[in-house]
Amino acid sequence: VRVTEIGIPFLRNICMAFDARLWRSDSLSKAYNVSRDIQKTYIERARLAKAQKIG
Repeated sequence: VRVTEIGIPFLRNICMAFDARLWRSDSLSKAYNVSRDIQKTYIERARLAKAQKIG
C-alpha cells in the first residue's frame, strides 16, 4: 500500500476511528485538533510541491 503525501492525514483520521483506547479517553477532541492541524500542514506542503513541479 502506498499513501501519498496528501493522504497521510486522512489515513490517520481513519485509524483514529478504530482506536478504542482513544475513544475511551478524554483526549479525543485534542487528538482531533492535532490531526486537523497536521492535515492542514500536509495539504499546504502538497500544494507547494505541486506548484514547484508546474513552475
